[in-house]
Amino acid sequence: MSAGIRAEDAPAPAHFSLQQALAAATESNPALLANSDRVAEAQSLRLQAALKPNPRVVVQSENLRAWESPGQPFWRETDTYVYGAQVVERGQKRERRMDYAAAGVTQAESERDMLEAQLRGRVAAAYWNAVAASRIVDLYHQDLATFGQIVEFNRSRVNEGALPGIDLMRIEIEHDQLLATSRRSEQDADLARIALAREMGKPDLPAAVLWDSLEELTPPALLPMEDILRRRKDVIAAEALVRQSDQNVALQKANAKTDPEFQLGYKRTAGFDTLYSAVSIPLAVRNRNQGNISAAEAESSHARHLAEALRIQVRTEFEAASRNYAAKRSALEQTIAPLRTRTRDVAQIANAAWREGGVDLLRFLDAERVRIQTEVLYFRSLAELQQSIVNLKLSQGDEL
Repeated sequence: MSAGIRAEDAPAPAHFSLQQALAAATESNPALLANSDRVAEAQSLRLQAALKPNPRVVVQSENLRAWESPGQPFWRETDTYVYGAQVVERGQKRERRMDYAAAGVTQAESERDMLEAQLRGRVAAAYWNAVAASRIVDLYHQDLATFGQIVEFNRSRVNEGALPGIDLMRIEIEHDQLLATSRRSEQDADLARIALAREMGKPDLPAAVLWDSLEELTPPALLPMEDILRRRKDVIAAEALVRQSDQNVALQKANAKTDPEFQLGYKRTAGFDTLYSAVSIPLAVRNRNQGNISAAEAESSHARHLAEALRIQVRTEFEAASRNYAAKRSALEQTIAPLRTRTRDVAQIANAAWREGGVDLLRFLDAERVRIQTEVLYFRSLAELQQSIVNLKLSQGDEL
């Protein structure tokens, strides 16, 4: 810290919300940038697919003889050709190429959107895990402060002869165990922040307070399966792949048609200037592109089967996500939250009774230990519930 600035005057860490984490993850994530490059590649291929075949210019000379004497009169004894040639595509090849390339752009864009949705889901899950870890650290710090006061209080009682030294040792051991657990929770929180930074595609996170509240639950309204299948990014990407493979089948069938080449130009023979014209037609006797057509049809069938398998997977994912959310919310509201209230009450009663000599030290420590364990369970259950909401939103194609 620079000279002249007191610790209490240092700026407080900035708040870092879930939406800020999602925005930071998507604005410059290397994985998303790589997929944006794939989209740019597909757009360039679409541009190339719209181009027509180039014409050719041919300059040809025949009947050259350089070994006779006297020499050969070039313009009278040779045949000279200058003509242009143009391939004419049949079967709407250019249109089929353009359709296939356009489908490739759509498929690349839908794949990028799918990966972005998956990334946002991983970032949200990591964010809530980091929030819970931070809350647990705060809990242990508060309990350490409380136990520190209890240790000092009982050290004074031991000095006054009002408490046996063995009880003070027992409280100090409990304090040290809590300190060790607190340090382990700090390590867990640090690893959770690192995991969040990794999912965001950042080298590290700023020194910010993870701000969003675990208790603020925003479950989505459940949608019918027809709407879910229309909204899911991976289903959209799979359907785009099916359309692209269908366009490839049409393109390969168009490529099976032969393309004639028309030639027209100038010819000079024996001193006479004439016109030259010709048509070159490939004969599709052996190669009718049958291998590429068969491969494209197999690829199209493969894409359709994958899309159908994905639709089945989406149905099961949504069912599992909705049941998991309902189960975790029920467990939190009906079991863990009431348990948290009871353990707090018991710990408060045990503390007061122990101070008045109504219960022994071990009962008081047991009550405190159960309270702390229940608080940790409560925060972790909240994080799991938030993650189940994220999974439910992703399972039905909602935006995070």
